[in-house]
Amino acid sequence: IAVSYKIQVYQNGSPCTDAYTVSVGTVEIPMSLSGSGVQYFDFYVNGKYQDSFKVDFSTNAAERVELKFTVDG
Repeated sequence: IAVSYKIQVYQNGSPCTDAYTVSVGTVEIPMSLSGSGVQYFDFYVNGKYQDSFKVDFSTNAAERVELKFTVDG
């Protein structure tokens, strides 16, 4: 039986990344976020809220960050 997860990042209640479907194991999922100042994002797995995180774009000249998530079974 193959187990998979749908991973997505939201901001202000709306998706701000594509949804990624990944299998159990160690899988890196690169996601780019852009913005200015300090922004807060929510991390969802299979449509359920998991955690929130803060990104301070003021420390990045390009105002873009690359996130990497690892999915462990």
